[in-house]
Amino acid sequence: MIRTAVIGYGLSATAFHLPFIASDSHFRLVGISTSRVVDARTEWPNVKIFPTGEELISAGEADLIVITAPNAAHFPLARAALEAGCHV
Repeated sequence: MIRTAVIGYGLSATAFHLPFIASDSHFRLVGISTSRVVDARTEWPNVKIFPTGEELISAGEADLIVITAPNAAHFPLARAALEAGCHV
């Protein structure tokens, strides 16, 4: 099972990535990073919610991190995740 986390909680995360992850038994959703903490906790009550991508990465609970944050944030987040030993 691939421990998976998602950074970002916009349209691509909520409409595509999160439903796919939840529907495939090969993945276990372990974290979501979003500024919309209340929305995420309501929709994903059994998943840890992090206010920043950096905190999610630092928690070290994911093997795979899907980055759906705005484009300008992709490189620094991907770099931090790769340096932490995660797949991106």
